[in-house]
Amino acid sequence: MWGRFDKATASEIAIAMVFCVAVLVVYSLVMYLNLRARYLLLRSREEKSAPRKPPLAILVLEVAGAAQLWEWDEETMLQATESFTDVVRQLVFAQGAYEAKRFSNSFMIACHTAEEAVVLANDIQRAMMDVPWPETMDLNTTPYFCRPFQSLLDGLWLYRGLRVKVGIEVGSPAIYFDRVTTTWEYFGHDVERAKHLCRVARAGESYITSAVYDSLPAEVKREFAFIGVGTVALGDDEIELLSTLPLDLEQRHHQEDSPSDRKVMPDEPEVDKVRR
Repeated sequence: MWGRFDKATASEIAIAMVFCVAVLVVYSLVMYLNLRARYLLLRSREEKSAPRKPPLAILVLEVAGAAQLWEWDEETMLQATESFTDVVRQLVFAQGAYEAKRFSNSFMIACHTAEEAVVLANDIQRAMMDVPWPETMDLNTTPYFCRPFQSLLDGLWLYRGLRVKVGIEVGSPAIYFDRVTTTWEYFGHDVERAKHLCRVARAGESYITSAVYDSLPAEVKREFAFIGVGTVALGDDEIELLSTLPLDLEQRHHQEDSPSDRKVMPDEPEVDKVRR
């Protein structure tokens, strides 16, 4: 009798120990992910990285079609947004730029120079191709804004996972240090221009003004692709726009993967916003 009781007790104890270890592992993993996310946030918001003297560049980026994607699959978007956020913050830190604001699916980043902003934008576009996105985003049946797509010319992949829109402007915004949040804030005409460029940009492309392009050194102009996309009205000004892309993704601008889908996507720019 005692032998049977001891065996039963030992089995229960072993099961309890396995359960406790599993709970500890899950808790440790959650704590690690939270600490890692906090670490990346702190690195991308290091006070020493914040530009404080104009001229400087403002970069605004957002996930194209985010509203539709959250309605499509919330669980997939939770995973994808975490990956997107980590990649952006790692690249912001690597460039020495500053994360000024973070919204649900977008960032505003302050850069010391136009060169820094353009390099960062292209690094982000390129990095989106290498993210280990959820498997549900690697299917041809997924929504337009995260559907994988290959070039019709040479079979190279042009899109994978989330598609990012970027707008960049250079200028002299108002700079303010918020003592409550202990972060640097950027306001004014140039910031609003960058936001507008992001809104009218095509999914998967980065739009810059001619002023940004003119301030770039020659080696940067050779390193990336720059394509004229027309003009846009910003206040009383008619501004010439260019799209910049990594050289291996330049075909994004020249090739449509699904023209019929683009006509019904509310997050895409209207034709009359950009005069080609």
